[in-house]
Amino acid sequence: MTGGGSDAPTGGLGAELARRTAAEVRMATSLVELEQHPGHGLLSAGPLTGRTAQEWERAGAELAGLWQDFGSYQRVLADARDVLARAGEDAAELHRVLREPSVEVGRSVVGHRLTGAVERIETITLAELADRMEAAFDRVHDLFVTCHDLHGAFLAALAPVAERLRTARHLATELGDHRVDDATARVEELTGRYATDPLSFADQPPADVLAELGARVDALADELARIVAVRGSWDERVTAVADAIAEVEAERTIEEQVRLRAQELVVTAPLDPPPDRLPSLRREL
Repeated sequence: MTGGGSDAPTGGLGAELARRTAAEVRMATSLVELEQHPGHGLLSAGPLTGRTAQEWERAGAELAGLWQDFGSYQRVLADARDVLARAGEDAAELHRVLREPSVEVGRSVVGHRLTGAVERIETITLAELADRMEAAFDRVHDLFVTCHDLHGAFLAALAPVAERLRTARHLATELGDHRVDDATARVEELTGRYATDPLSFADQPPADVLAELGARVDALADELARIVAVRGSWDERVTAVADAIAEVEAERTIEEQVRLRAQELVVTAPLDPPPDRLPSLRREL
């Protein structure tokens, strides 16, 4: 915002009025752009909390004050143009309007007399008004930029975590697994805090804030993917185990035949058969 707060060392009052009139146009454009800044949209969209709420309360008042000061700036220039049109650029009245403390910026009651309250009127020059607006504009603009940058950096860092979480949530839905609910709630909590109080994270890079959550989501997504992979080949695995049990049963039949033949040829006492584990294997299957 360029308000033309410093006077040129040379030049007439008419030239100064022309410069300040050009500055008036730039001020109007800057104020409109300030209100359209995405940081302003973020802060004015909903309820704020914590440090951000405090800073926005101050900045909101300053933003309203900027528009009031701009209205005063416009009125002074309008008066100066009227004076110039009537009296010429060297008129004492034009000098008073443009260079003397003629801009009222505040009133306060300083005492009472029998005739009524006594007011103190605070006035500044047009140049001082422009400088005041410049400083307020910078403070408000810095807050908008800071909050917008913090929120944007968080969303950028959150994107890969959110993508992994979507994958995990899809797998969890297939499996009826609810462990993903905690991670989802944490993402919603952080997203809400960054929207309502981004300044509370001013000293923490978003990557650090999301590091533990990202690691947890990665581990859960990997585990769920492994479970789904196992489930996908479950029928094949069951069939393979059943085939293996059938092979054990066939081998046991052969073993019994060999044992009975050995019993006939070698000894007269019966040989004890080995333990039959087939029933327990079938129960496990």
